[in-house]
Amino acid sequence: MNTTLVFVIAALVLTALVSSVILWTLLRQRIEPVVTNQAQANAAIYRDQLAELDNEFAQGTLDDTGLAYARDELKRRLLEDTPVSDPVQPRQMQRSVSLAVALAVLFPILGLSTYVALGNPQAMDPQVRHGAASQDGNRPDMSQLADMLAKKLEANPNNAEGWVMLGRTYRSLQRGDEALKAFDKAAALDPDDEIALERVELLADMRGGSFDGEPWRVIQGILKKDAKHYSALLLAGGASFTERKYADALRYWGQARAQLAPGEKDADGLDKAMAQAREQLGQQSPPAKAAKSAPSGNVSAAPSQGTSVAGKVELAAALRDKVSPNDTVFIYATPANGERVPLAIVRTTVGKLPMNFTLDDSTAMNPQRKLSGETQVTLKARVSKSGNAMTQPGDLTGSLSSIKVGSRDVTLTINEAVK
Repeated sequence: MNTTLVFVIAALVLTALVSSVILWTLLRQRIEPVVTNQAQANAAIYRDQLAELDNEFAQGTLDDTGLAYARDELKRRLLEDTPVSDPVQPRQMQRSVSLAVALAVLFPILGLSTYVALGNPQAMDPQVRHGAASQDGNRPDMSQLADMLAKKLEANPNNAEGWVMLGRTYRSLQRGDEALKAFDKAAALDPDDEIALERVELLADMRGGSFDGEPWRVIQGILKKDAKHYSALLLAGGASFTERKYADALRYWGQARAQLAPGEKDADGLDKAMAQAREQLGQQSPPAKAAKSAPSGNVSAAPSQGTSVAGKVELAAALRDKVSPNDTVFIYATPANGERVPLAIVRTTVGKLPMNFTLDDSTAMNPQRKLSGETQVTLKARVSKSGNAMTQPGDLTGSLSSIKVGSRDVTLTINEAVK
């Protein structure tokens, strides 16, 4: 049954019930008890007889002894004639018909007026309810969230991760200029290649897809430092495809695809993109290669090496006088695409450094986002005096980007302070 109809019926039933109680009280036949005061009547007769006795005594027809006896007799008779409680005589009361009619009309009107004034009549509209549910349950007001985050960053402007998050939120809201300013502040605080790539991707998007000038310079600068930088290769391939340089796009994407194992989450998407580039070049896609079966002795070893990252974390000698043995140390991995939420994390203290670590799915923060689902990650270590999971000024950090999942003997050094 329609929820609006159910609400209306329930309201009418309740109103009728309350009204019926009030009307029954006003219209029912009521009897009011009336007290007949017999004691007062007996007292009046007693006073008259006393007066007669006094008159006879004055005329000399009654002596003192007779007067006293007569008075005692009157008192005795008065006590016998007067009941302990006065009898009650019922009296029928007049019905309040006019008041009942007035209340029967006014009560529903007052109830409806009160609901209109204080309630939410629009909530009965199915379209309004559906819109509210979709907004509150599935799509929060991102604009308000962005404004709240911006105010928090005004109080703590040195939070690079916060600026990145704000930039992404502005970008999703199509507020390009504000998003670019947020990424500028994040890049100034953290010269991370992933932030730089995300910033120039936004810049190209604001230019209608053109990577001329700064975007290409940033991409090529990163690839010059690390020719296998996965995110830079992806973006270079996309930029080349946009500029119709399909051979270059195929070359960049091919280098990125070579870093992926069959079945990894980005593999299918890259294969489709490369197929489109070959189609533009008039080439045919190569036949799929059959996966080679691993030797029986290494069946369990290969998956384990591709689902974790292991190595050693240490503290730079120049920073040892700035920490105490009980300071908290976070060692974690984040996606190489620039996302800041850790995939896996372990916690220790400065007193245990240097120490060997292993990050895998058993140390995941969210079972739905695992290290084994990534190809490359960014490794980070941070010393926090407060033990707060959020980066704060005064923390000490170190990071390594573009670390392939499955790597061993990685050395992560904590070597800089957060300003």
